[in-house]
Amino acid sequence: MPRLTAGPFRFKLYADQYLDSAKQYAHLPLKQAVISPSALSLMYPAEDIPDYTRQQFIDDLLNEHETEIRRCFEKGAYKVQIDFTEGRFAVKLDRTGELLNSFIGLNNLALARFSAEDRKRIGIHTAR
Repeated sequence: MPRLTAGPFRFKLYADQYLDSAKQYAHLPLKQAVISPSALSLMYPAEDIPDYTRQQFIDDLLNEHETEIRRCFEKGAYKVQIDFTEGRFAVKLDRTGELLNSFIGLNNLALARFSAEDRKRIGIHTAR
């Protein structure tokens, strides 16, 4: 996982850009996968970044995640799937469940930015 060294945090590429290509070939409604905020939160180092607090990073991360999902819907995605593969990692790494709970809490903050109707179109996928 890359480490953030300075802020602000911004995506260089949004997932909706993949929909442009997929729409050329698809004959059924499209689902677009996006990475979870909790996975991306691992980019912030244990030590603080000068002039860019962890809270500023989390705010930027949530804003970028929301933007990515909304862009996918605007481009015609029927569903957006949030990949939560780090959930299994959290359970193995921390048996207390604190890390998993912090991941879930962060992802829930992101989901709270969407209406109930939008949340019906957003799914969470965990690796088996």
